Amino acid sequence: MARRYPREFRDDVVRVARRHEAPRAQITRDFGISDATLYEWLRRADVNNLQPSIGGSVNRNLGVPNRVRHMSEDIGQGTMRWTFRRRLLASLILLPIGFGLWIAFGLDHSIANGGQIYEEVSAIGNAVPKSATDIHIESSAASWIGGCSAVPGSKSGWTTDQISVNFDDSETRNLVVSAIARSLKFLGWQRHDSAPGLHRGKIPHWTLDVKSAHFAQAWAFPVGTGTRHWYLSGSWRPPGPAGQGCP
Repeated sequence: MARRYPREFRDDVVRVARRHEAPRAQITRDFGISDATLYEWLRRADVNNLQPSIGGSVNRNLGVPNRVRHMSEDIGQGTMRWTFRRRLLASLILLPIGFGLWIAFGLDHSIANGGQIYEEVSAIGNAVPKSATDIHIESSAASWIGGCSAVPGSKSGWTTDQISVNFDDSETRNLVVSAIARSLKFLGWQRHDSAPGLHRGKIPHWTLDVKSAHFAQAWAFPVGTGTRHWYLSGSWRPPGPAGQGCP
């Protein structure tokens, strides 16, 4: 039976692979996955970002020319019938437009305690060991994005709270992980290490209850040859649809 991996773990592996900081063979070995698994995750990520969905609004509009043609044929059957059909067609066209405008401007696209949750997630940047050097931190708060007009089938929805910390540390793996674990525990994170594959060591993993439908997630692992270069990441996905904006 194929092993199921957490979505956050897959996203982190894809993110590391696309940084091109280490050969793919090294990445698969560090994460305990096969080359085929990494290839499939990268392929799925590309498909989710770029491929149009089959069906969608294009198919829903296929009936419009037929209705217009039938209405044209019925013009000679009386002004009242033509007027009724014209108004019906206008209603069918304007209804989805009005609904779309209501979605875009009428809904309150906000997250309960969103600012507080972002601060809690981004605080993992303070969990970097004191012995770390060459620290680089990138973070972004969750926001509502519209679908991409250049990608058919793209949907409006939420991005994620995300923080990525890259650093170097010459201490042993156990000392680095222990230092991170102490800091995260002080911040309220609970440790739940998980093994990415059979006969593989566990990767340090933490969760934080942010009083929402989804827990915040955090991972820490070395990247590339040896254990000097480290990657610490945290993320939280708001409840609701996931946004699929332009690549």
